[in-house]
Amino acid sequence: MTELKYYVFATRNKFAMKIDERVEPPMFKITETHGAATWLLHPDAPKIEMPRELAARLARSGKAAHYD
Repeated sequence: MTELKYYVFATRNKFAMKIDERVEPPMFKITETHGAATWLLHPDAPKIEMPRELAARLARSGKAAHYD
């Protein structure tokens, strides 16, 4: 098995990309007070649909589901 240098959960994450195995992602700004280090927020990343379970949970909580 190849040692993963940056994203150790890449083999278990269905959204992981090849770059996750090679390069640590930068911090992407979500809001003024929140950020996330994930290549899925890069402008060139493939677009993915929000999992139904998450959309349902957000709908039940009354929070808007913004997933761009």
